[in-house]
Amino acid sequence: MKRIITSILVFILAFSLVAPLSVSAEKSGDFEYTVEDGKATITGYVGKGGAVTVPSEIDGTPVTAIGALAFEGQTSVTSLKIPNSVETVDYTALKGCDSIESLDVDTETVTMAFSRLPSLKEVTIGEHVKTIGVSAFEVSPSLTTVTVKGPVTEIGSSAFEQCSSLKSFTMPDTVEKMGDSVFYKCTSLASVKLSSSLKEIFDGNFVECTSLKEVEIPDSVTTIKDFAFYNCPALTTVYIPASVTKICELAFGYTPSLKTVNYGGTEEDWEKITVEHGNDGLDGATIEYNKRSGSEEKQIRNSEDVTRIVWAVVACLIVVAAIVTAILVWISEKKKKEAKKVQRKQRH
Repeated sequence: MKRIITSILVFILAFSLVAPLSVSAEKSGDFEYTVEDGKATITGYVGKGGAVTVPSEIDGTPVTAIGALAFEGQTSVTSLKIPNSVETVDYTALKGCDSIESLDVDTETVTMAFSRLPSLKEVTIGEHVKTIGVSAFEVSPSLTTVTVKGPVTEIGSSAFEQCSSLKSFTMPDTVEKMGDSVFYKCTSLASVKLSSSLKEIFDGNFVECTSLKEVEIPDSVTTIKDFAFYNCPALTTVYIPASVTKICELAFGYTPSLKTVNYGGTEEDWEKITVEHGNDGLDGATIEYNKRSGSEEKQIRNSEDVTRIVWAVVACLIVVAAIVTAILVWISEKKKKEAKKVQRKQRH
């Protein structure tokens, strides 16, 4: 028994001596950080604020995380750039950062750490971002511009919920899935370009987007789910592709201004769609059949423009060729006349 107790005490003593060696508190420039297993975590900021860039490494150690309350109450920080080396950002990391107006985030997953920033106006989603996570930017009432550079494949539920100043959003075609209520109560959202890889428009994605006037649903979509466009009173025109087989409950409920549905299929195809109850907006709209999507129309217009340009170039080349030919003929005739004059003089 004594041997066992002695062994346990030795183990505890050894662990207490070794454990502190794996984590160390440090400071470098404007940042406080710890190092564990060769990776640095930002734990504090002591700089003057303004535009702040989180380094990708500190003292030769890669920065892979921003810890809890790392920037807590830093109201002097107005913009923040986070590099791709960072793998995790604690959800409390920016607590009280009420003056941040600009974010440039290049983490693989953008989390709710960036939500509820009252002064945030601009967001750049970096080239390495794959997921815009659940509630990533929710309740950011000043947010007007979101630029997505990376190959994002998923946008989580409520990602932009109640971003009441967001006016437009261009979704990259790499996005395959959206969660619920992504743009819930984005009351200034007037235009949105959806991904051509989406299979479903999820529940409540555009509820109370009261400024939304036109929507083009991509040809990849098969289902428009419950409450998708509920209470969009300004919505006047919708394009629905022939790929859609089901429109769920209240998807177009309370859309009193909806006048035109441009449908990609035939009237017979339209009758085959399962339309659940509460879609009163569709009942009052005129269904236009065999319509092309805006993207198809654009491709056709571009093709026609190219054709017109080609023919214009050909016509120009023909004119130029004719002019050159005429000049050459004129030169040839002139030379002949001059040659004849020379011959006459020689005879005399």
